[in-house]
Amino acid sequence: MDRPGPGDRSGGPARFFQDVEKEIMMRIEVFGLTDVGTKRELNEDNFLCLALPRTPFEAKDDFFFLVVADGIGGHSGGATASALAVQSVRDGMLNRLDGEPPPMVFQSLLDESFHSANRRIFEKASRENEYFGMGTTLVAAVLLEEKAFIANVGDSRAYHIRQGEINQISRDHSWAAEQRRVKGLSEQDILSSPYKNMITRSLGFGPDVEVDHFNHEMDDEDYLLLCTDGLYGVLDDKTILKIFRKRKNPMDISRQLIRSANQMKSDDNVTAVVAHWRGIPPKKRPLSDTVRLKVK
Repeated sequence: MDRPGPGDRSGGPARFFQDVEKEIMMRIEVFGLTDVGTKRELNEDNFLCLALPRTPFEAKDDFFFLVVADGIGGHSGGATASALAVQSVRDGMLNRLDGEPPPMVFQSLLDESFHSANRRIFEKASRENEYFGMGTTLVAAVLLEEKAFIANVGDSRAYHIRQGEINQISRDHSWAAEQRRVKGLSEQDILSSPYKNMITRSLGFGPDVEVDHFNHEMDDEDYLLLCTDGLYGVLDDKTILKIFRKRKNPMDISRQLIRSANQMKSDDNVTAVVAHWRGIPPKKRPLSDTVRLKVK
């Protein structure tokens, strides 16, 4: 099955990114890469960086759709599931933006596309024995002007990087994350458990799926990172942040993130998609926030 556009192992950019770069002067710069990693023979990750038409929403600035998926299921099942997910949400987004649709809430559009992808994967897995049990994580973001509309299922993540700080936006749907949230076990017990890598929610697991949603305000020089666990599983927040501090453009950042994960011998495929906001006027702040006054 053709993959919807990830870069190759040599670090080359996705073809659609090159086309976008030529056509518009980007206010939001985006770049994504995926790599099979150092220990796997097959890449079950998938990603998409898509420039969306601005006319239906009268957007004055760049309008992007970013997706990262991490397939689950041996042999070719995981790769098939992640490819189906990315293709399905891409088609759903473009179909709804074709022509002049009525005003839509982006979270509803994301939710609809996730459910459609879930049905396609579940039905294929139910019909064809070779794909029984396949599924995929999925994290996606619609970027419009100063806003990021984000949705996720599974443990592929979205991070917000601002002024030397990194914060996870998405919520992991995994056994380990649930144990940490309820503080049911110690970190040592979690890491030594046979369930430590178990996903508790994914596309394709059942006929329906619950999707988490987040809205995020972005500012000038902010970054958004979407990635799979092959990346954050070996690079902690401090290491990821260090890479963002030393590099500015999404292409250099993406390449260094994947290079660093492979140097750490990640045992999984590695995918990173980075968006960088540039040229947003600084938000107005009260005088007390910008000038320290001496009081006698």
